[in-house]
Amino acid sequence: MSKKKAEREARKLIRDYSLAIGGSILIAVFIRFFVLEAYRMPSRAMQPAVEPGDTLFVSKFSYGFRIPGSQSRIGASVPQYGDVVVLEFPDEPGREYIKRVVGLPGDRVQLGKSALLLNGKPVTVPAVNNDTCTTEVLPNSKSYEVCYEPPVLILENEITVPESHVYVTGDLRSAPFEARRLKSAGLAPVSLIRGKALFVWLSIQPPGSMGTGSDWFSRIRMDRLFKRIH
Repeated sequence: MSKKKAEREARKLIRDYSLAIGGSILIAVFIRFFVLEAYRMPSRAMQPAVEPGDTLFVSKFSYGFRIPGSQSRIGASVPQYGDVVVLEFPDEPGREYIKRVVGLPGDRVQLGKSALLLNGKPVTVPAVNNDTCTTEVLPNSKSYEVCYEPPVLILENEITVPESHVYVTGDLRSAPFEARRLKSAGLAPVSLIRGKALFVWLSIQPPGSMGTGSDWFSRIRMDRLFKRIH
């Protein structure tokens, strides 16, 4: 093979590899910003559906494609009752939370002691034998487990959900001990919802959890891998 031919073959090989690597990077960036993103959950706010240490895949197109640099979406749709979403609150930009949608525009929502009221009707099934966990059933028949842990979250004022907003709360109905700690519930603009949680792809118990070893492998929760978020 001549020197010039060898140089042409080398340039072609470099070009092909560059195109393959560049294309892979572009696809990965597209998926990361528009399709799926992984979020690691540090808090207990969504127990028992989501455990601390769960890493979730979140669909970023479930409510429409977000236009980069704006809050607008193409093909925007409203979240449904019971959706578990990653979102921001307007008064805490840049800080992301995971919550469940329990109220849609026009709904009247009230969080009483051990009961969620929607449009004046309880959706919480009464607990049996003083159990701290029970079930809620929303108007679209979506059901999920909630738990009440002292100090129990109580919001006595009824709130009417305005247009383009949803009402969200955690499945663990426990009030923060300090006002500056994580939000427990509230109104959120649909435009600040980052996406819908789909499933757990990795779950690692936090360090120091009871019954775990010191290495990270022993802390993997095998029973939660690829578990759907309900």
